[in-house]
Amino acid sequence: MKKLLKDLGITISYNLCAFLIGLIICSMLIRIDFFNGIIYIYFFRMTLYSMISALIVSTVFLMLTIAKKTANKLKVLENKLIFSGFAISFLLIYTFLNISSFVSDRSYTIFSLGYLYESADKSFTLEEMEQIFIDGFVNQFDATEKRLKEQLNTGYIEKDSDGKYRISQSGKQFVRLLRFIDVFFPTATNPSSLYPDGNPKREIIKN
Repeated sequence: MKKLLKDLGITISYNLCAFLIGLIICSMLIRIDFFNGIIYIYFFRMTLYSMISALIVSTVFLMLTIAKKTANKLKVLENKLIFSGFAISFLLIYTFLNISSFVSDRSYTIFSLGYLYESADKSFTLEEMEQIFIDGFVNQFDATEKRLKEQLNTGYIEKDSDGKYRISQSGKQFVRLLRFIDVFFPTATNPSSLYPDGNPKREIIKN
């Protein structure tokens, strides 16, 4: 029992350490953002930086355990623990970014909170908030153009010779996949963003 608790403590401590160091490295990579001119989509860049950070941390720990001078001090770290640390730290960094940077980059909820924060001495009607969304989130920050560029880069939409947009075959497959997942894990109240015209196969989800 004592050995089990010791191993559990080592595992938790190592993975927590790997996560925190990886998060710091990821923060540095995001600030440098050297893939900005190569990978247009912010979400993909953040995912790549998360993976690189976890890989760097795991590689450093692996090299330390292999080194003769530090092998005895770090002999409690086995190779399988280091490789599992890569997976766990990547997932933790990815999860952290997913509830912070990813959401802040594309969420109207965050935009509206930020706007209300900057105007904390004022109150707004529903109609005013709708106009703020159109003028600010959509027009000022080019939300529509940005999303279209993202989808063109992923190949989910195509641009006709006359400059109009249409969904591609891969885009259709992606929507079908999301709708399949939606059957088991409903993504929104009705009408769902996956069913702009409403989903007759699913009842309204009560909040």
